[in-house]
Amino acid sequence: SPPIGLRTARLTACFSFLFARKRFLDDIRKIFGDLHIGIDGFLSEIQAQALHYIPGKVRDASVLLLDIGYHHTDVSVIFGDGIMAHRTIFGGGYDIVDELKNVLRIDEALAESLKRMHIFGIGNEYDDRVYGKGSDGKMVSFEARLVSRSVEESAGRLCAQIREVLKEFSGYVFKNTPIYLTGGGIAMHGAETYLSAQLGREVRMVRDGRQKTLPPVYNSAAALLDNRVLTGDHVDRENVSNSLIHRVRNIFSS
Repeated sequence: SPPIGLRTARLTACFSFLFARKRFLDDIRKIFGDLHIGIDGFLSEIQAQALHYIPGKVRDASVLLLDIGYHHTDVSVIFGDGIMAHRTIFGGGYDIVDELKNVLRIDEALAESLKRMHIFGIGNEYDDRVYGKGSDGKMVSFEARLVSRSVEESAGRLCAQIREVLKEFSGYVFKNTPIYLTGGGIAMHGAETYLSAQLGREVRMVRDGRQKTLPPVYNSAAALLDNRVLTGDHVDRENVSNSLIHRVRNIFSS
C-alpha cells in the first residue's frame, strides 16, 4: 500500500527513467505545434501498456512484457508501476514477411497476407495449399508445408533472440514469471501456445476488457490514450528539484 500518512526513518524506492533525443522531441513538438495541438508531456509506451493491460497484483510480483512489433521487439521486466529492465531486439513481424518474400519470390503484400493466415501448431499434408491475397487483390495458392516452414523458421530465430534476453533478466524474475504479449508482429492464430513452448514460460496475449477489442497493432495507442496512465508521477529532468523532491518531502511531512 502507499506510504502516505506513515512515518519512517528510511525510504526505499525505484525510479524508471528513459532517454529520448532532444532533437526528436523538438521535432515532435514542432509538428504538433503546426497542427495547433499542444503537448503536455511524453510517456513511455512500454510503461503505458504495462499499466493498461497487466493487473496491479501481477505487476507487484514482477512480470515480463513482450511487445513484438513489425521491425523491432521490446522485452521488459515490469515491477509495480516501473520498468526494472528493458532490451530492444531489432527484429519482428517483418522478418517473417521478408523470409516469405525471398523463399517464394513474391511481393510484400502477398507475403504479409500469408503470414496473417498462418496457424501455429497445425500440421500440413503433402498436397495441402494455403492462399494469400496480393497487392492486385487476386488470391494466389502456395504449398502449405513450404509456407509453414518458412514462417516458423524465421519466428524461431526471433524466439532464440528473446530467450537470450530472458537469460539476462534471470535475476529479476522467477522461472514461472508469465509473459504478457502485445503488438501485431506475430499476432497469428496459435501464437500464445507457440511462444509459450519456444520461450519456456506461460505467454498471455493482453486483453483490454472492452466489448469490442481493437486489433493488436493498436495495443500501444490504446494504452497511451488510457487516462489512468496519466495519473502517475512523470518527472521531467528540468523540473526534478521542483517536482520529485517536493513529492518525497510530502510523504514524510504527512
